[in-house]
Amino acid sequence: MKNKILYLFIFIVGGLASCDKDNSADYIFDKSVNERFEELYTEYNTAFQAPENGWLGYYNPNGDTGAFSILLKFNADGSVIMHSDYKNGNANDTITYSITKKQDITLTFESWSVFHAIYETNNNNFGGEYVFNISDVSNEEITLVSKTDNGYNGDDVTTLILKPATAENWDLTDIYASAINIAGDATKSVFRNFNADGTPIASFSYDDDSRSGTLSYIKDGIVVSENTPIIVKKNGLCFIKPVVIGDRTLDCFTYNPVDGTYYDESGSLKLVYDLVPAVPLTPYAFGTIKDAARYNYMEENKSSLAFNNFYKPYLANALADHGVTIQKWYFRNLLPTTGGSYFQIYFGYGTGNYAASYFFDYEVKDDGKVYFTLTGLDGNAEFLDAAFQPLVQKIFNTNGHYLEATGGLLTYTNGTFSLINADDPSLKINFYDF
Repeated sequence: MKNKILYLFIFIVGGLASCDKDNSADYIFDKSVNERFEELYTEYNTAFQAPENGWLGYYNPNGDTGAFSILLKFNADGSVIMHSDYKNGNANDTITYSITKKQDITLTFESWSVFHAIYETNNNNFGGEYVFNISDVSNEEITLVSKTDNGYNGDDVTTLILKPATAENWDLTDIYASAINIAGDATKSVFRNFNADGTPIASFSYDDDSRSGTLSYIKDGIVVSENTPIIVKKNGLCFIKPVVIGDRTLDCFTYNPVDGTYYDESGSLKLVYDLVPAVPLTPYAFGTIKDAARYNYMEENKSSLAFNNFYKPYLANALADHGVTIQKWYFRNLLPTTGGSYFQIYFGYGTGNYAASYFFDYEVKDDGKVYFTLTGLDGNAEFLDAAFQPLVQKIFNTNGHYLEATGGLLTYTNGTFSLINADDPSLKINFYDF
């Protein structure tokens, strides 16, 4: 049976071969692959180098990031001047590029550049690229498609569209300043909210690496956090994908340099430094689990910049003006079963080390705040009260402190929490409990 099949195969092949009396072939192209590539190489390079002011594009390495302005001026010597608004232009440089033939015709930015900087973000897991397939080229537009994005499982495939730039496009000064404004002033309130007609509807935080904002708001009684990419404008910001919160749509906002706020076209939606949180903070059970807490000197970044800016000069002034070296400070006897709560400051004075105590009552109310009432002070506190008052006033205020749990303490088992001063919400002080 196998022999019959073999004979049949030989017969069919032989029959087909005998029918082909003309052994010449018709080619689709009249030039070789290399010849065609050389023509495209010249055509593409000519187009890349043509615009007097180069090209402008807006680059999104992945679907969750905002858009970065990219300016490219290709030169005949194989170099390209590359500027961007990424990290205030810190990666601006003149680098080399190449156009090569692989499976596709590919544009590679060879030396380290802004594309490499973005690629390296998050341990090279940010979706960036510095090699692109050249998809389409004309005098009006160049389309580049990521060489490394595969599009599997619904992943985004980055497309970078370049259009001829103007001389004005290369001045990114206003964009750099705008990005800084969007990041916010860390010396102001830690509560940065979008308000609708004066009522907070969402909290806002900004990540400069990904050029995206996080909005937290209440939906159906639950706190929802949504990451949304941002476009930085010279005079404000736009969300690439407008965000709908209730009956309000957050889209584009203009910056007001007078008070640092942003407002929409209607003027009723504003991004402001607020006195209250827009959503409930992560709760911390103050005075019900641990009996004491110490200022978290090991994680200064958990306290606000405004507090840190106050604290270090305060230490220097206490020594210079009063001869007092502030060493550490605590809340003591917080549990109801202990009783007699006090705020204790350890300090050096003269040749000795001492402690000063400020006694207080406290109450945690339904508004999420803890209120301290000063009830007395010991002899050391009375004697050096002038040295301690600047710090003590940050604790014993009028309108209490918002409580916020802030996770653990480094590799220890202690918990940490912040007191956010309701009189001045730029002041956030972090403690660890024990």
